[in-house]
Amino acid sequence: MAVIKNYSCEFCSTTFNSEEKATKCETTHRKPLKICSFSYQPKSFFQTQNYPNIVRIEFEDGIIQSYHIL
Repeated sequence: MAVIKNYSCEFCSTTFNSEEKATKCETTHRKPLKICSFSYQPKSFFQTQNYPNIVRIEFEDGIIQSYHIL
């Protein structure tokens, strides 16, 4: 029986056959620093919106990304 050892990126769960490749993958993922802003849609009679529909997040490289909830 052969033993197969794999390594996994902790951020995206991609598997690799070496620890070095998994570590390299982990360094490519940008980590969030803070929530810059968020907004809610107005509540309507048929819909209750308890969570923000747009969230803006600043990452460690200074880039701000907007995430929209459908």
